[in-house]
Amino acid sequence: MALKNAEDNSILTVKQASEILGICTATLKNWIKLGKIPATSRNNHYYLSDKDVTACAKALETGSTLRSRRNKRLSDSNFIPRSYIDSSSGNYRAVIDIVNSTRTSQADTEDILSFYSAMLMRKSGLSDSTINQLISDISSDITGSKTYTHDEAFSYELIPVPGEDTLGMLYLSLRGLRSKKATGSYYTPFYAVDLLCRSAFAGADIHNKTICDPACGTGNFLIRLPKIVTFDNIHGYDIDPIAIALARINVAIRYHADDKKSLKIICDNIRVADFLSEKCRSSYDIIIGNPPWGYSYSPKEIARLKKSYRCAVTTGRPESFSLFTEKALSVAKEVTFLIPETFLESDAHRNIRNLILDTCSVKKISYLGEIFDKVQCPCIILSIIRAVDDSNNIEVSFYKRSKNRMKESRSFLASSNRLSSSSFQIICDDTKYRIILKMQESDHFCLKDNADFALGIVTGNNKQRLLDTPSQGYEGIIKGTDIDKFRLKEPSSFVQFDPGSFQQVAPVQYYRDKNKLFYKFIAPEPVVAPDDKGYVSLNSANILIPRKEGYSARYIMAVLNSSCISFYYRNTCRNMKVLRARLEALPIPVCDDNVMKEIEALTYSNEGIMELNLKVAALFGLKNEEIQVISDDY
Repeated sequence: MALKNAEDNSILTVKQASEILGICTATLKNWIKLGKIPATSRNNHYYLSDKDVTACAKALETGSTLRSRRNKRLSDSNFIPRSYIDSSSGNYRAVIDIVNSTRTSQADTEDILSFYSAMLMRKSGLSDSTINQLISDISSDITGSKTYTHDEAFSYELIPVPGEDTLGMLYLSLRGLRSKKATGSYYTPFYAVDLLCRSAFAGADIHNKTICDPACGTGNFLIRLPKIVTFDNIHGYDIDPIAIALARINVAIRYHADDKKSLKIICDNIRVADFLSEKCRSSYDIIIGNPPWGYSYSPKEIARLKKSYRCAVTTGRPESFSLFTEKALSVAKEVTFLIPETFLESDAHRNIRNLILDTCSVKKISYLGEIFDKVQCPCIILSIIRAVDDSNNIEVSFYKRSKNRMKESRSFLASSNRLSSSSFQIICDDTKYRIILKMQESDHFCLKDNADFALGIVTGNNKQRLLDTPSQGYEGIIKGTDIDKFRLKEPSSFVQFDPGSFQQVAPVQYYRDKNKLFYKFIAPEPVVAPDDKGYVSLNSANILIPRKEGYSARYIMAVLNSSCISFYYRNTCRNMKVLRARLEALPIPVCDDNVMKEIEALTYSNEGIMELNLKVAALFGLKNEEIQVISDDY
């Protein structure tokens, strides 16, 4: 492939091609290296032809071997969000049956939605004129019977349930994953909506307060607001016309709005608009909701956004939920959003954190974990007040999902001065945080620039490449499950080491180094063991080779496995992946040779671990009461 001018649309960068194919850039680079898609290399960058990328996209859609490697962005299959409404609802099974029946139906999504919208409004006692008006934005066929009289998709019964977004679940189920991901739309489970509303309104006087959801979708937040909120104080925006039509229907049903004046207010207040570009009213009292995550902006849109939004001025693609947060804070006194946990310390969101520090106060942070069906992304509820108050204490809560409920596991107050532009992460209370600060202030070094790191092997097919028993030409390969603190188990799998055939492999010398340490990649804290046999490893077991002059690998292993570092790590990091950057930043206390040798000697038996922990704590200068806090936490 001849490389043409960069302005030539027939030549694509890796980033452009990966977006078209719906895969991450790392996966595409692996495909290029494996020869699964042609590319030209120039100045350490790959370039692909539009023709080759188009052919690859077609292959993905027709079931080639590449299909299993791509992500879900190209999937248009129906997806039923089973936690969107309560599974005990009489409508839950009916919605699933409706969606399943559409696989053999010739009906349009709009006609199905209009049919069941009319059914719910009629059962709620709304008049035919109201039904006709509200459904006209979805479909001209109100009943669905004109064309699909005998279609199974129209044979089910739905019933009105107060506060339940049945129509939203139906619409969400009928939309493909592809369209939802492209717009960053993931509608929120009802129990998370309730938790956010409690967070936003608990103890607040909201009588006659104006409330807005700037990405309201089908209105699941709007219909679960406290009963004291009147419909004329409810506002919502969304760029999806059908979602807005359903939101209006939901609000009309909740408030039994059956007259022209009420319908006009609802239609004026809940409308199709882009909140980021919309010249909305000058202010709202409270803004709530779940703004879009990861919306794919075009280059033209990015250029426009950079002119208006401080957090859009980044080296990468602007993040939609940060933009929504910035806009919300400019037009509301209080903002409560459900957003990804990555907001708290990712460099990509530093600008919006700075804006909050400069102009606002954080009121609450609630950690929810993963709450969305088929979406692996921990999230938080963040409540912000548009006023600077340095004396403000932040309410921090942690929740666990238990079936269709969110249960609080622990909570505490934390000083607002713990927030910084680099991190809004608050995992522990102030007592534990003071111990962490003391460890940071102790005489120590870090592994950054004092160690080599290497990743384990990605074979491409473990079932084919690994054996359960030794065989000629095969050697033991370490997995994460083979690593315990201070001890490496005998390998339970065996591989024929052929570096050129693996999808990912480190330079051979790192595997063969007999001064190296293995650490578990998936773990809540460092779990480190020495290897003096030169084993290779899978990517669940990564490699650390200390290079700090005067300090042994066994001493560094002892510190990383100590209760002090476990405490430090678990109270500063929530990621279950033990990343290199985290290990590089951990404090390793300085010590003399005699103490180092004493600590090394204690690593050879389980009986010495308690004494080891006390010696490490002493190096950090911790007192008995602080050691007790660590022990209680552990």
